[in-house]
Amino acid sequence: MRTVGRTLLGFLTKDYLLMVSYRFATALSFIEVLSGLLIYFFIDRLFGQEVVGYLRPYGVGYFAYVLLGLALFSFMGTGISGLSAQVSWEQVMGTLEAILATPLRPSTLAVGLSLSGILYACGEMAGYLLLGAVLLGAPVGNANFLSVAVILLLAVVSFNSLGLLAASVILVFKRGNPVAWVFQGVAGLLGGVYFPVEVLPDWLQALSALIPVTYAVRGLQLAVYRGASLSTLQGEILPLAFLAAVLLPLGLFSFAAAIRRAKRDGSLAHY
Repeated sequence: MRTVGRTLLGFLTKDYLLMVSYRFATALSFIEVLSGLLIYFFIDRLFGQEVVGYLRPYGVGYFAYVLLGLALFSFMGTGISGLSAQVSWEQVMGTLEAILATPLRPSTLAVGLSLSGILYACGEMAGYLLLGAVLLGAPVGNANFLSVAVILLLAVVSFNSLGLLAASVILVFKRGNPVAWVFQGVAGLLGGVYFPVEVLPDWLQALSALIPVTYAVRGLQLAVYRGASLSTLQGEILPLAFLAAVLLPLGLFSFAAAIRRAKRDGSLAHY
């Protein structure tokens, strides 16, 4: 256990040193978040900041709704693409083969390569909420923090399990990432990120029920703006937990299989 802890700390230290060496890119990320929020803030003002029918279950206007949607969408993007991007980076830097030559278990490797991304995504999400609440007046004061924590925990497991599938594709095919492309593209349209799924026609709502981001977005909206309890959120938590339970072993199995195949083919250093 102590060895695993030291290994994860080593991964975190490496990624932290890389991040602080690119301070300008970090500053640009902050500006990008703020400018994105301002766009939706002024769109909300353009339409009178009203709570339209589709938003009444959440009790907020469009800006407050899309604020949480964007925060979770960014969180999901890091979960799905972060590990595969890290694998590609290690391939390009020529360090992936050396890392995999160590006696690390695939699950420890996956956590180590993903951990800094998860922490960064949590910080970015907090930044979204802080900017939205403090500078732009989003009403986050009624949040039920226990419900928020449970929803985010299940979202982390679900999104990073999809990230394991995406990283497996990178290990085998080197270029192209259909898993990340499909899920991130679909989530923006079907997951309730930019508008409630009730806006969609029935057949698209049926498809939206198959992806974890739909339950995560709705659950987070209700937990933050309505202070919804865990019992109130059963309709979101149970499907999200089911998807996490299915996707996690599938992701770990595919990642371990992809590593074995790359080692057998001698293609770990190829990119």
